[in-house]
Amino acid sequence: MVKRLSLLSGCTLLFLLALPTSANAVDLPDALRYTVNLYSNLHSYTERATVEASLQSGSTTLERFVEGIVLSAKRPNLLSMVINMSNRSAYQAVYSDGNTLTVYSSSANQYFSIPTAPTFAQLLPLLHKRAQINFVPSPLYLFADPSLLSSFQNFRQEEDQAVDGHACRVISALAPSTPSPLGRQTVSVRWKWYIDKRTGWIWRLEGVSEPALLRVRLPGHPQPEPTKVILRIEYRILQEQIDPEIAERDFRFHPPRGATPKKGSTVPQAPQRLSK
Repeated sequence: MVKRLSLLSGCTLLFLLALPTSANAVDLPDALRYTVNLYSNLHSYTERATVEASLQSGSTTLERFVEGIVLSAKRPNLLSMVINMSNRSAYQAVYSDGNTLTVYSSSANQYFSIPTAPTFAQLLPLLHKRAQINFVPSPLYLFADPSLLSSFQNFRQEEDQAVDGHACRVISALAPSTPSPLGRQTVSVRWKWYIDKRTGWIWRLEGVSEPALLRVRLPGHPQPEPTKVILRIEYRILQEQIDPEIAERDFRFHPPRGATPKKGSTVPQAPQRLSK
């Protein structure tokens, strides 16, 4: 068995990507700058996606996880996100209704509620701190705060590819090094954005980490041994809607039957009406 990698512990996403604490100017490639501007100027956004993460040593896959994500986002701070885990019969749901942030875990049938952040730029760090959710540099990441890309380096134009019938321009960049869940060292991830050449929307992201040393038990070996491993991530967008009309009631949390609040949780409140 592999030492359990906390990729999906407690139905959360961990993607070797820290949220930068400062935003400095960065020279983005023209195609990526255009895409960033598209998402950062949206009023609302919905997405259905799958995420596959695998831990590999050479050609051997040590662990593999798959998640399904359904999300809706609306400015200034409305969010509904459900993370389904195909490896387990469990899911995690996150709701920000304008006043309250609620995180629900189906495995424990529990939730907690706290005051939400006033903007998406502040909401992502709050989700990281309170729900252990980090985000790949996905459309939601760009929708929330495009300046987060300021810490990426070494942008490159890769060979064009087709993704589900979409002719895509491929751009890659190196994310900042972060403490690694694969071991005690820091690692960095090179991300690739597959951008529709006609529309500028993103259809796929791929991330590959630097090799990291981890003690694992390989096939045919009786004891765990220090082994160089890498983490591969594929974020595939199945469906998205650009600036759809979304009712504010869709961002409210409704506790499932028998669900109980965790100690210290606030009572979810009806959101105040947001100004247009």
